[in-house]
Amino acid sequence: MKPNHDFVAERPLAQHCAELIQAALPQRDLLADAAELARDVAAELAKGMLSVASGDEIAITCSEVSRSNTTAFINRMGREMAHCVIAMDGGGALLFSIDHSAVHILTDRAYGGTGEVVEPLPVELPLSADLTLRQLEATWCDALGHGLPAASTFAVARRGGDLGRLDPFRGQADCVHFDLAVEQEGHAAWNIALSASIRDLECLLECHSQAGDEASALSSAVDPMAEPFGDIVLPARAVLAETSISLARASGLAVGDTIPLAIAREVPLLIGDSTVARGSVGIQDDCVALQISCKS
Repeated sequence: MKPNHDFVAERPLAQHCAELIQAALPQRDLLADAAELARDVAAELAKGMLSVASGDEIAITCSEVSRSNTTAFINRMGREMAHCVIAMDGGGALLFSIDHSAVHILTDRAYGGTGEVVEPLPVELPLSADLTLRQLEATWCDALGHGLPAASTFAVARRGGDLGRLDPFRGQADCVHFDLAVEQEGHAAWNIALSASIRDLECLLECHSQAGDEASALSSAVDPMAEPFGDIVLPARAVLAETSISLARASGLAVGDTIPLAIAREVPLLIGDSTVARGSVGIQDDCVALQISCKS
């Protein structure tokens, strides 16, 4: 017996649009993106650290980026290191770490020494070295601010020598870390270690990507060499020296009084309140001149 049936669909067949059945987007290469971020930060650091690492121009290179367990990373870091957690408004943070020996070397050079330090080094950083460290921390914040203009501000959130107490990764299981090698002619190289939890790193990378898009849009929209921008006159000034005196001293100034001034190795060139370059003071055609050594 072969019954005949006419089958009728209860509802229309599904019609999937191309957007629903297209291949999944490739996952972000976290380590490659982190390496690109590190290179951008290194480039900004090389400009900003001239005021701390007195001498010739600085070259900063990034080594291979790696991923590891946060507990293992904390246990591996040496005890004689200074750590600084720099946080971004809205989320995301980077941990900067530097050997005490590098801080002592920079401090000795800042006070006119050769950078040679005598072992053993003190366990705690003296006040002069701590001031050098705070200067370094300020340059790190500035470098992140230049590298990630989409972010509002970067500031030191926590600092110290004990990573366990600092809790830099806020309970996250994995982190990414890499070393920045700082080289300067005539001086031994030293390192700055950077690290971040996966969650914070993804937040920073997102801002880094947005900043790149903004920079591309700006560069395509405005050409400073073309009309009408190229002919705009911007008043520039070089700040040779600054000092502070008390109100009593200022009110008592008389003709012939002497006020000592210390001219920095790198004099800032400003347009408005923004530093656009730095250079050394010299003479050209019987006039005081500024030879540009780096652009900000």
